[in-house]
Amino acid sequence: MKKIIILALLISVCKINAQGNLQFNDVKNIEITGTTSPFDPNIGVPISTIGTITVPTGKVWKIESTSVKENNTSDISSTPSYVLILNNHRASGNSSIFPIWLSAGNYLVKVSGGAASIAVIASISAIEFNVTP
Repeated sequence: MKKIIILALLISVCKINAQGNLQFNDVKNIEITGTTSPFDPNIGVPISTIGTITVPTGKVWKIESTSVKENNTSDISSTPSYVLILNNHRASGNSSIFPIWLSAGNYLVKVSGGAASIAVIASISAIEFNVTP
């Protein structure tokens, strides 16, 4: 009997301290088209902001994958190496760290790479969750 009461108390304390649950809402496949800044030998390859994404209030996004390709080609493997930067995380290239969690708010989508000013398409795949109490 004593063990049951202790277990019931532990469960109720855990529920009181819970910060909420995530409930699946949608899958997001986002494409942002922009232009990279040209290479400058004095500063190296600059980072160009090509757009923003907005996570709505009451939602969180789990970024599962990203990619960047030149706008005029369909083959991502034949393009120069571009790096997509999202929320100060390197989100594409050799050192990608997934998942990237984004809470409600606006986020800059940045790209670095290439030797000239090039039109690029950044693709972001995310799962959207509702934050429930």
